[in-house]
Amino acid sequence: MKAVKTCLRYFEEGVCAILLIIMLGVSTLNIITRYLPGISFAASEELVVNLFVWFTLLGAVIAIKHKSHLSITFIIRRIPERYQTPFLLIRWSAMVIVFSLLLIYGIIETWEELKTGMMTYSLGWPLWFFTCALPVGSLLLLFRFSQITLKELKTRK
Repeated sequence: MKAVKTCLRYFEEGVCAILLIIMLGVSTLNIITRYLPGISFAASEELVVNLFVWFTLLGAVIAIKHKSHLSITFIIRRIPERYQTPFLLIRWSAMVIVFSLLLIYGIIETWEELKTGMMTYSLGWPLWFFTCALPVGSLLLLFRFSQITLKELKTRK
């Protein structure tokens, strides 16, 4: 049970580490093959760029989880403590609206790519695999930000 909790707690960090290793390995191989035998793999750039989308969204989730995300604390620190809760709820509501819109857009875009069978140019992989980073990342962002907001609200009571 403890191992499962640890895996869930550090899920995003683990996936980001794996993605970073893959991106670094593919980029290094591309550089070596470009300069030694003079062969360049166009697919490597496509893979790295598309994995970077996953990496960016998961990085945003990690930032929210560790309270390192961009946050406007100037207003909250200036108002009396008893009035801070409404501002936390407004912040949470704004985040829910933004990432719900991103979630909806991501689902629509992923569905369209799945339905039409779009493939990446160089690799020939299904494009929806990379686009589904938007809905998956949005769900994780909503979940983690809600977790953080609940913790903050509990400490204020």
